[in-house]
Amino acid sequence: SRETATLLMNFNVGEYEYMSDNSPKIFISHASVDVAIAEYLENIINQIMPEVEVFRTTRIGQIPSGTDWFSNIMSELKKADKYLILLTPWSMSRPWISFETGAAWMSERKLVAVVAGGMSKGEVVEPLKFLQLLSIEHKEEAVMAFTELGGVLADADEFIRTVQSLAIQARNRSLEEQRWDKVDVDGTVYAWDGPLEKLQDGMPKPIAINKYAGFKAAGLQLVTGEEDRLLGLLAEGYSILYLIDFSRGMKHRLVTKDVQILMAKRQD
Repeated sequence: SRETATLLMNFNVGEYEYMSDNSPKIFISHASVDVAIAEYLENIINQIMPEVEVFRTTRIGQIPSGTDWFSNIMSELKKADKYLILLTPWSMSRPWISFETGAAWMSERKLVAVVAGGMSKGEVVEPLKFLQLLSIEHKEEAVMAFTELGGVLADADEFIRTVQSLAIQARNRSLEEQRWDKVDVDGTVYAWDGPLEKLQDGMPKPIAINKYAGFKAAGLQLVTGEEDRLLGLLAEGYSILYLIDFSRGMKHRLVTKDVQILMAKRQD
């Protein structure tokens, strides 16, 4: 973005020199909504690499109160020996991720970029997609990520289970911040209100019969209708139900086998 480009232009590469003491330092870059995942990554680093000092902006007290937060971040970026960049489907639009990644890349030091939250590497936006990406939700790549940072991940299976659980929490927090009306059924988000206009229209998705119980358990009242019935159903308080694919920025109408549109409202 223009904001990110301006920040990086003002970042003096000539002053990019080690400003650290003898303790190796890792800078974790993440969106605020992913604080729980970043905190867990920091805890794992502390356990397996106790000699390493970790900087994470969302840790309380990490940036002293009353100080210039931007100067503190710039200083820590310059001090770091290695950088861990956390990317999720809901952090792609956050400008600070791009800025901190750009600054880390300019340092020419070790940069480990990881994806989580069900995101595939192909879904990462440019220019971040050109980094060497590792998924911390896949065993071999999670192990490799910590190897790159200088440590050994002891229990990769437990690590992955925890990351996946925290990612669901982060996604829900992000959706709540954006005021989505939605339900989560079997790990997939279905929504009927929120900033839908920000998402592209995808192809309609057929809904499996076994999903209906999940919708009802989540408190939704369902009805189907053809195009000519939509206005009447909207007047009755129903809304079109969409499958939301945040990683691709798309929404998909849900339809039955006979291509009737699925609509929903909260049960009274």
